[in-house]
Amino acid sequence: MSPNSVPLSGEILLRHIATSLHVLTLAYCDIDPSSLLLRAPLVSLRLEKCQVESPLEILSLLPQLRTLVLEHTHGTRLRGSSDVVHLLQLQQLELTNISSVVVFILQGIRPPASVSLSIVCTDYIDADEPLDDVTLLRTIVFTISPVLSAYLERALEEGYALPLLEIATPTDTSKKTVALLDRTSPSPTTESCQLHFSVVWGDASGSTDLFSQMLSALPAATLQHVHILRMRDNPLRAADARSRLRSLAQFHDKARDEAVQGLLAIVTQQELLPTLRQISFEGVEVEHLDVDLLARVLVLRRRMFSGEGVKIRLSLRDCLVGQGTIAVLRDSLGSDAVDWE
Repeated sequence: MSPNSVPLSGEILLRHIATSLHVLTLAYCDIDPSSLLLRAPLVSLRLEKCQVESPLEILSLLPQLRTLVLEHTHGTRLRGSSDVVHLLQLQQLELTNISSVVVFILQGIRPPASVSLSIVCTDYIDADEPLDDVTLLRTIVFTISPVLSAYLERALEEGYALPLLEIATPTDTSKKTVALLDRTSPSPTTESCQLHFSVVWGDASGSTDLFSQMLSALPAATLQHVHILRMRDNPLRAADARSRLRSLAQFHDKARDEAVQGLLAIVTQQELLPTLRQISFEGVEVEHLDVDLLARVLVLRRRMFSGEGVKIRLSLRDCLVGQGTIAVLRDSLGSDAVDWE
């Protein structure tokens, strides 16, 4: 038993299976497959920093799960098995752990292609073996790429469209996230997240661009379907800026700037998103953008595909921007290539 956890006893249910128990959240517990709690008809299971003996055996007891969240949860028996656990009702799957544990879980289960998958790789802070930043990032990408490829290629085979890639709203500087969104809903304005892929990281200043490296973990067949690259920002409320520490605003600004730089780095690499047709910023104050650099990057991208007659559009939605800036962008990109809402 872990010194930081407690054993989960069947006595908690007075030796009766809780037939009305559908949602279970446990933290800092030692969990054994024999627990009566795992005989309940659970549709949602969330484990935070738990020690789990044989996690795949536990999941095999819960085929009706719709939501599964495993955060920093470790198994005492993490070895491969020829048996795959089918979780055909699963709608939401969230895994936070080092990349090797994430891969072990994903290889051992079979959710439907429609599942919304969120992965947070914590190797930077949790890996046992110290590595330099470049080697560590390459190791994460190499480890996680096969399971992401299998998952996304199956989604494409079953008809899910993944045309939208988003550098997710930066909430802190220690986690970088890219997301693939599906638009197969009957409503053209409805989006559902197919994949959230995050890497916990330290100060990225001067290091290999994280966002481009993260994209290299995704299969080329998936990236060829991406037509829109988006970055959204949720600025701090004035009340937050006044009532909280000044460092909060500084962290937010740094994360936003890194996300913008990551987006521009992706755009300049033709091979990453060969069918990209639109760059979108939502809720970003244009005063925080290098407008001249943005225009140069988009012009460069357009020249890459000049022989194919491809136009790259720029969309600015809910962005604070002046008429003069819009005029500069339209002069550089064309009057019909800049949408401003």
